Amino acid sequence: MEKDSRCVLCQQPLLEESKVRLHSFEDFVKGEIENQAVIAEQYLEKLKDELDEIPCGESLGLLIDSAGIVNERDQAAIFNFCSLLEKRKTSLINAKNKSEICPLPGDDILIVISKLILSFEQQAAVYEEDAKGENREELIKKATELEATKFLSQQKKGIEEEVARLKVVHKLKEAINLTNTQQLSIKKSALSDELITSEYVKRFNKELVDLGAKRIKVEMIKTKASKGHVYHQIKLKDCNASVRTAEVLSEGEFRITSLAGFLADVEGKPNNTPFVFDDPISSLDQDFEESTINRLIRLCNKRQVIVFTHRLSMLALLEEAAKKEKIEYEIVCLRSEYWGVGEPGDTPIFAKKTDRALNFLLVERLARARRAIKTGQQEYELIAKGICSDFRILLERLIENDLLADVVQRFRRSINTIGKIHKLAKITQEDCQLFDELMTKYSKYEHSQSYETPVVLPEPDEIQHDIEKVKTWLDEFSKRVAS
Repeated sequence: MEKDSRCVLCQQPLLEESKVRLHSFEDFVKGEIENQAVIAEQYLEKLKDELDEIPCGESLGLLIDSAGIVNERDQAAIFNFCSLLEKRKTSLINAKNKSEICPLPGDDILIVISKLILSFEQQAAVYEEDAKGENREELIKKATELEATKFLSQQKKGIEEEVARLKVVHKLKEAINLTNTQQLSIKKSALSDELITSEYVKRFNKELVDLGAKRIKVEMIKTKASKGHVYHQIKLKDCNASVRTAEVLSEGEFRITSLAGFLADVEGKPNNTPFVFDDPISSLDQDFEESTINRLIRLCNKRQVIVFTHRLSMLALLEEAAKKEKIEYEIVCLRSEYWGVGEPGDTPIFAKKTDRALNFLLVERLARARRAIKTGQQEYELIAKGICSDFRILLERLIENDLLADVVQRFRRSINTIGKIHKLAKITQEDCQLFDELMTKYSKYEHSQSYETPVVLPEPDEIQHDIEKVKTWLDEFSKRVAS
């Protein structure tokens, strides 16, 4: 639209607003026409696609032959009809206007086809009646069987190979089923109920009694059998199944029941492997200490037993029980060094036999002190103070084990009098005086003293004299009580 455009009707100049409206109207008309054209084109393509394929040539001849139409006039009429339909279809696709579209063929052929259809229907009805009279269903069944037999005879080799393959697959499946542990678990569970569980429960209850834990209300039950393994569990008696044992029992009770379950399990097996226990009794719950120690000592008759403990009371009870059962034992001290823990060291003085401990102080420790005094008093005092402290501990052990014949002992509840109490009659005033003097003398080096009255450590010769005096007394006293 040009700058000086005018209205075609009134010839007045067009304003800018009028130009904009005319442009909008023009765009709308063009867009609407284009849209309608696209829709019409799409609809035309759809109609073209929906046109059926019209048979012609050889395909049409085959259809006529299969339909059984033998009359040449009828065949010619059908060919002519299909030719006209093909022309009509082509003209519909390519025509630009209606005048170019070929007319539809006449309906004469439809009359011919209707007569043929009626003739075929009558013939089919006759065939149906004839078939019913000759056991058609039986014949069809027999024909099907014959066809199947024919097919099988043609595929004999392949069928034999497939049968052989299926047999192998069947054997493999049976072998796989044999590896399933479900049947084994069921059988083992049944045998366990009959042969194992009842005996296991009896052993567990007996172990609880032997360990002094009969009052704890727990029981051993079978939980499940999985993959050939039978599992048992310690549960609280007369309690909700959701309550865990560890939530009710104390640490000591939990340990003792676990120990009972362990012993009940291994005692039912023939092997004699060593047992290692790390503090089998909690220091917070000592009610079961003596019973547990006696049970562990009885285990020593069948196998080696190793017990780790840091409690002197347990060590004393273990020694006492081992002596009572005449079982050989060995005490090994484990200490902590700067490079790590668990380093085996010398047996402490309190754990050695008194005669061996005296010889150890006299031969090894005192010899070390003599070498140290040559380097200076400061080095000597460190070693001498340790010797004096250990000698005082050894004096206490001599009083308990030798002078008092092990009748009473610290960390031990019982008093042993059988075969020992008569030895007390052999004690003299001189024996008591000897230990009074030495205990008084060496207690000064063990305990702290006033700074105004310091205690001077004895010389090596003096220590040697005191140790030899005690050693001589021990030899003489041992002969005295044995007479």
